[in-house]
Amino acid sequence: MDVSSVKKEPYIFAICGYKNSGKTTMITALIKELKKRGYRVATIKHDGHDFESDVPGTDSWKHQKAGAYGTAVFSQNRILVTKECTGIDEKMLFAAFWEADIILIEGLKKSTYPKYICEYPQKALIEAASLADRIEEGMKEKRNMGIVKAICISEKKGTQKHEIEEVRMIEDFGLEHDAHAGKWHRQVSLLSFEKIEEFRARGAQVAFGAFGENFVISGYDFKKCAIGTKFECGDVILELTQIGKECHHGCEIFEKMGDCIMPREGVFCKVLKGGVIKKGDLFLIMED
Repeated sequence: MDVSSVKKEPYIFAICGYKNSGKTTMITALIKELKKRGYRVATIKHDGHDFESDVPGTDSWKHQKAGAYGTAVFSQNRILVTKECTGIDEKMLFAAFWEADIILIEGLKKSTYPKYICEYPQKALIEAASLADRIEEGMKEKRNMGIVKAICISEKKGTQKHEIEEVRMIEDFGLEHDAHAGKWHRQVSLLSFEKIEEFRARGAQVAFGAFGENFVISGYDFKKCAIGTKFECGDVILELTQIGKECHHGCEIFEKMGDCIMPREGVFCKVLKGGVIKKGDLFLIMED
């Protein structure tokens, strides 16, 4: 599969306020906080007036002043495009940042985007971490996202998986150092946090990893997902390959509780694209 063909819709959030109300201060602090949490962030600034679109004195600026309606500068790592045109709105620019997780807009206070209004100095600015929390909640609601509650591996087959804080995912293999990784269709196992909590409420004393799951994810009922469903967590992309499995002979949980949720609630995936997953990362279903 060409993972670049999978659609990714950035979450749009606006930072608004009058001039000198702290918008730029808020946005720069928010960018740092969101980047620290692993998000790829782009910004769009709305200017209610005209503006100088290039640096005076540069070659591209001279090209523009000579009459070029558009100019572009590029290197191996970045591009700069300027263009004289009419009828522009912010939606036309979203496509330029299709890789972004979040697009922050400075301005557009009359828009319907979720927003934060800066009112400095009359009112102190919100802490960047608090606003980032609010954005994450909005992302989860809008994009049907889950959260990685636990990551579990076992270095040897036949031993219970134990929790770790982060893991490197290897393309077409699985979790680094996990005994069940390999060139097969069950490289990664997922189990719903809510299903584990329901099972615990029945009196089961089970730690994360006890069912043999690699990831405990809140927010999803995985058995309702179709085979072929794609999941994204940071740079990592997984594809659902199997729903449920037979409970192995002598399952301690089944013998004690008379039931085990992994055979009906657990799902398995292949790793389409590798990367690093950390506890607390957001986890989302992708659209083909």
